[in-house]
Amino acid sequence: FRKMLNRLPADVLVFLAEFLQTEALSHVCSRLWGLLQRRHISYHITQDRLYEVMDAILGAHVTTARLVFAPGLLNDPLHMDVANHLLAFATHRGTVHTLVLELCLNNLGTAGAHALANLSFSPCLRNLELGLRATNLHDSGIQALTALKDAPVLQCLSLDLRNNNVSDSGVEALRALKDVLKMHTLNLNLRGNNIRNSGAMALATLRHAPALHTISLDVEYNYLGASGILALSSLKDVQTFRSVTLNLGVYDKMGAARQQSTNFSQLGKAC
Repeated sequence: FRKMLNRLPADVLVFLAEFLQTEALSHVCSRLWGLLQRRHISYHITQDRLYEVMDAILGAHVTTARLVFAPGLLNDPLHMDVANHLLAFATHRGTVHTLVLELCLNNLGTAGAHALANLSFSPCLRNLELGLRATNLHDSGIQALTALKDAPVLQCLSLDLRNNNVSDSGVEALRALKDVLKMHTLNLNLRGNNIRNSGAMALATLRHAPALHTISLDVEYNYLGASGILALSSLKDVQTFRSVTLNLGVYDKMGAARQQSTNFSQLGKAC
């Protein structure tokens, strides 16, 4: 197997690595190590490794990156500054097409959301996944994130926004995501917020996104009423959608659970 790979031209090897989106090929032999190292990276970033990871990334030709920040790490302003440098790298380097950032349980707030929104300037970013559970975003942070609608080539977007005290005001801003011209896949996890009917109706307008064909919405443990549930359920009837997954939940005004979880899947529908 190693001999076969060594016979392949460099551009073919790079193409294979891009297709697999893994660093595994770079460990096969010294030639592949020199050619492919640090194109596909994955780091769990703790306080002890923060500067080490930064040095490694800034000197690399990264195309896909998965960065998991330890909970609470970015509550330190100095560490947040380092993270902002990493974001600036991912935004302006022009080689990163797939980015996963896991930032849960870090106190990002609105300022952190604005820093993430700068990813909209990334010229090559096609796939973006942001894990933002319990990061103190509130409505203002969600509103800042909607700048991602201006990302020029974004195709797949996943936002984990659980437990951020988001109300209808913040969710209504998210309908701006329907203006992402090339986005065909959207995953929004809004579980455990303060969303009501108005917010649900705003989310239902995502049906007008021009290229969208796969959507997943999780709004369980919010405060939806009948009109909000009906508005979101209507997404299953959109003819251009290939797959629709909805997780719905209803709570009454006293906080008592009235579970109404619904899953819809429409696979194989015509585009």
